[in-house]
Amino acid sequence: MGTTYTRQSSADITDGSVIEATHFNNEFDQLQSAFASSTGHSHDGTTGEGGYVPLIADSDALNKILVDTSNNRFGIFTEVTGVATEQFRFQDGAIVPVTDNDIDLGTGALEFKDLYLDGTANIDTLVIGSSTGITSVDTDLSSVSASDDTLASAKAIKTYIDAQVTAQDLDFQADTGGALSIDLDSESLTFTGGTGIDTSGSGNAVTFAIDSTVATLTGTQTLTNKTIDVDNNTLSNIEVDNLKAGVLDTDLSTVSASDDTLASAKAIKTYVDSQVTAQDLDFQGDSGGALSIDLDSETLTIAGGTGIDTSGSLNTLTVAIDSTVATLTGTQTLTNKTLTSPVLNTSVSGTAFLDDDTFATASATTLASSESIKAYVDSAVATANELSELTDVNITTPADGALLFYDTGTSKWIDNVVSGDITIADTGVAAISSGVIVNADINASAGIDATKIAGGTVDNTEFGYLNGVTSAIQTQLTAKLENLSEDTTPQLGGNLDLNSNDITGTGNIDITGNVTQTNSVGSSTLTIDGSSPNDSSIFLNDAGSNSYSLFKDGSQSDDLRIISYGDTAGNTDVLRYSKNGSLKFQTGASDRVIIDSSGNVGIGTSSPTQKLQVSGNILLGDNNNLYLGTSGDFAIYHDGFNSYIKDQGTGNLNINGSSNIYFNKGDGSEVFAHFADDGAVRLRYDNVTKFETTSTGIQTTGTVNVNGAYSLPTSDGTSGQVLQTDGLGNVSFATPSAAGATQGFAIAMAVAL
Repeated sequence: MGTTYTRQSSADITDGSVIEATHFNNEFDQLQSAFASSTGHSHDGTTGEGGYVPLIADSDALNKILVDTSNNRFGIFTEVTGVATEQFRFQDGAIVPVTDNDIDLGTGALEFKDLYLDGTANIDTLVIGSSTGITSVDTDLSSVSASDDTLASAKAIKTYIDAQVTAQDLDFQADTGGALSIDLDSESLTFTGGTGIDTSGSGNAVTFAIDSTVATLTGTQTLTNKTIDVDNNTLSNIEVDNLKAGVLDTDLSTVSASDDTLASAKAIKTYVDSQVTAQDLDFQGDSGGALSIDLDSETLTIAGGTGIDTSGSLNTLTVAIDSTVATLTGTQTLTNKTLTSPVLNTSVSGTAFLDDDTFATASATTLASSESIKAYVDSAVATANELSELTDVNITTPADGALLFYDTGTSKWIDNVVSGDITIADTGVAAISSGVIVNADINASAGIDATKIAGGTVDNTEFGYLNGVTSAIQTQLTAKLENLSEDTTPQLGGNLDLNSNDITGTGNIDITGNVTQTNSVGSSTLTIDGSSPNDSSIFLNDAGSNSYSLFKDGSQSDDLRIISYGDTAGNTDVLRYSKNGSLKFQTGASDRVIIDSSGNVGIGTSSPTQKLQVSGNILLGDNNNLYLGTSGDFAIYHDGFNSYIKDQGTGNLNINGSSNIYFNKGDGSEVFAHFADDGAVRLRYDNVTKFETTSTGIQTTGTVNVNGAYSLPTSDGTSGQVLQTDGLGNVSFATPSAAGATQGFAIAMAVAL
């Protein structure tokens, strides 16, 4: 047991007491004894001896031995690419690597000595010396590996040999006697000599030899009573004079009609020479006509033409295309070629291919890429998509209602605002100034003549005083109104008073002006009935190709629809209200905003389940807030420079996570802080963990600065050293001197820190 620390002057060191040097010395002496290297407390986990040491590590804790209390094991860590990586573990009954097939036991240069095992060795491959690696032990030799990478067990060898040898027969057969065999286990094979053959045995050899009754090739024997069948044998040393007369033929120009003579070598040569001499080889090519060579005196040369090479070796003549001919798979450059209906795959390159978005290097001998054409056209259009950018237009001071007029003096279109008695607004409405046309202009003798009136019966005087209609004019007007239905194009110069009557019919009413309801709401009705669902419509047309309609669609559950005709996406809905209570806003034939019968609003989704559900991004401008809470207590916004998450209420701001919570850099490349579920809290500097909570306390990497006054050392001291301050805020490990005030102060500082 080591020396433990027991308070010495606790009763003397209290608030309001006079603390003497002896009081400190007593405490410091006891602290010195407790921290002495040989007699101090031993960290054995008992009271007074200090807790166990759960971690042995170097200065940056990247190489360490860690006690894993929760899993009851030791972990061995080494630094791998700047990270403490666990290599293997000591645990109950096993030393195991963390990663399968990752840790070597020794190296090629540094080997362990002897290996003693009392158990089973499970080895994937066993290499003995420099031999091939043995991957397994064969227990069945009936089928083995094709490589020398297995060993046979003794039992497997014995079983295989016994199976091959036991009860095996030796099968044999002579010229006569048929097929025979002997049992190798129980019988013996006897070799005997027949006519002219003797046998003898010695050791493991049986010798067969002819006996003295047989003639040999070189021996000198006398044949008795023998007939030589020349037809089936070869005779040597026969002289010409040994042949029967008439057997040797010396002239092959005429021979026997039967195969009963032999030709001499001279006769054969003379005949062959006479047949071969002056023979020709006839041949013909694609051009040049029929040709021939004398086989005795001339040589046939086979030469290659355009694109063809020839070569000869031994008895082989090879004809091949040369380097001027293109192949299917080779890489060659074609020059001065015309391609008819070519198909170009993959990419196009070369000096004749232009990939220049500005066309600055364009010429009549280059082809442009589609990307360059598009980029050039887009750029050209972008610089001439406004009137002021056109070369024949001169926009000076544009204003509301300005029109373009052609100026022949400058040959350009110029802008001017119409002024004088007639003005035109920017809405396109033209107006005649008040007082420009007066009664005198119409009532003058040179006014509108009666012949210019449709009926031709209103005189100048009556026309000038329509405000005071005479009986004659009234009579004519009445007659005109009675025949209104007969007029195919009736026109009204003023308002039409229906006098509480209806306008009915089955045709269309085309109105180019305004339809105004002057009665109070509910006192009059505009009703449009149709014979089919799409007939109940109101069409709104402009002077162009665009038109809109409002109609009740009976084919779609009596939906009320507003449709745009002539849209780029075809005839598409703009708005649709269904009898089920939903309202849809559409653009480009797609639903954009939906309000269902429950009041849920969906943007980008057709089936909203919340009061507001958005599928896609929401963009709020700078200083525009997203408020949450009845009183807007929680706000998220961006002020143009910084982003804010602000709780403006009286409650707490809670951030909950089901597993881990990370505070990351904007692009996700760095982690600022990491909060693990039931685990550590890690604070990082430049993506390196500097502060971390553990199951037993905290762990730091680097220098610990206390209250800005003291900087603790980053590495451990040696046995027996204490922490000592130099009075300037620097704390370091030092070897204590003789007991005294200075040593006591250093120990006290170490405990305080």
